[in-house]
Amino acid sequence: MEECDPEDLIFIDESGANLNMDSAYGRAQGGQRVNASKPHCRGTTLSIIGAMSLLGVVAAMYGEWATDGVAFLTFIQTMLVPQLRAGHIVVMDNASFHKIKPVREAIESTGARHTRQLKGLMS
Repeated sequence: MEECDPEDLIFIDESGANLNMDSAYGRAQGGQRVNASKPHCRGTTLSIIGAMSLLGVVAAMYGEWATDGVAFLTFIQTMLVPQLRAGHIVVMDNASFHKIKPVREAIESTGARHTRQLKGLMS
């Protein structure tokens, strides 16, 4: 793979949290047992997917859902693809939904490329 301009790199990642997340462990004063209840309801799941380059945020999407293949593909098609051009290189990790064929096809339809590694791209 040939070298690229660092400004052509676009990094994508996602994050999420459940509002009822809790710790399985607690701290109490020396030798005392922690006595606390844990929530039993599932709560609201919040997720965010973002794409950034050296120039700033390229695209972002957030909401009350868990990120899966459908949500990620929606982000790619509706938020990221309109911002891409030939020469961009979209860098993602190895999450299974990053590897689905429609994601690759949507990115490549703009003339951009995608990769899961930077080896060989930077000098």
